[in-house]
Amino acid sequence: MAIYSKTRVQLRHFISSVLMGSEMITGDLSSPGSGTFVCATTDWEKPDDYFNEWREGYDYSGTSVGTSFKPTDWDNGTHTMTFLPAVTLTNGDSVEMHRIWTVAEINDAINLAIESIAHNVFLNLTDEVTCLDSILSDGFFNETTITTYWAADANSTLTRDTTYYKSSSPAASAKLVTDGTNVGYITQSYTNYAEIAGQTVRAKAWVWTTTADRVCLRVKDGVTTTDSDDHDGEGWQELEVNSFSIDDAATEFTVQIYVTAGAAVTFYAQCIWCAGDHIYEYNLDTNFVTVNKIELEQTTNDRDVYSLVPNDYWHILKEGTARIQLVGWTPTAGRRLRIHGMASPAGLSADSTQCAINPDYIANYAAMRLHQGRMSQGGPEAEWHKSGYSVCEREVQKLIPSVIRSLPPGSRWVIE
Repeated sequence: MAIYSKTRVQLRHFISSVLMGSEMITGDLSSPGSGTFVCATTDWEKPDDYFNEWREGYDYSGTSVGTSFKPTDWDNGTHTMTFLPAVTLTNGDSVEMHRIWTVAEINDAINLAIESIAHNVFLNLTDEVTCLDSILSDGFFNETTITTYWAADANSTLTRDTTYYKSSSPAASAKLVTDGTNVGYITQSYTNYAEIAGQTVRAKAWVWTTTADRVCLRVKDGVTTTDSDDHDGEGWQELEVNSFSIDDAATEFTVQIYVTAGAAVTFYAQCIWCAGDHIYEYNLDTNFVTVNKIELEQTTNDRDVYSLVPNDYWHILKEGTARIQLVGWTPTAGRRLRIHGMASPAGLSADSTQCAINPDYIANYAAMRLHQGRMSQGGPEAEWHKSGYSVCEREVQKLIPSVIRSLPPGSRWVIE
């Protein structure tokens, strides 16, 4: 859990208090009508027409959350706000009123504050993956969207099926129905085939079909294609391609469950597996900026026990999807790898999104930028903006040392 966890709406209200000068007021509305509502809270006891020139009202909590409006009249005798566009909000919703800045401007300033320090602020990130001695992704069809990793030929229909399966973890398989004329297959290509060129791999798959001598496991590298024995049509059967040597000049590495042309065939496939010469790869969570250590689960005796994977045995591959590669060291299939690293803070895209950076820094930096945008506009408030900018800038400089966080020893960059 992060030390700080203020949401965007909380930060927006905090920033408004830093800006001072009656920049914002909040209240719970009642008696909503077309372009009107009543707010009778103490803070809203203001003279008639007080809010008429305010910049924006915004419904930040309740059924009508996200609705923005422009106040046009305030009647303090009846505590009635009139606004445009003339929509009807929801009784009990909470609204915020802004005198100078819009909600969008304040939200942008929050994200500018995060970006200003993101290169020097790092947040702990830990991810766990299950050790698999396979270079294929989702060979057990855990993904509910089967096309995430697997594809079918253009003439066949591929679906994820929960009726026929070899392993109950998960209880799902890939179902392919061919069109009755053309060849058919499901396929996955290993995009980093150049890294395993010259190696010997084995591939296996469990396949169910009632059609004999038409379905096989196929492995190809753009130079050589090797098929397993054909399925005999008697339910579940393990198909295997043993000792496939990937050519040094390989242009691909593809594994398929393949159906020769002819009458329509239905098959179910699960547990599709392919192992190389002790090279194991795991996609990294896209939020990782650095990785500093990797641990392997050892045993479970009422608590998890992990041991450190030696640094010489893991590398970060940055081409395409960033990956952890284990070389010369074999993990135990089924155990968990725990990957430790750091992430950079991201901008906030919704009012409910939380920020893990010190809110004092965010509020003062955002307020500084908001004042800066108004300093050159002249008018009676120009000096107030200049003064506010100077005050917030001093606070930002004081807070920077407490916000910056260095990387742990041994950190390796995931991004360039």
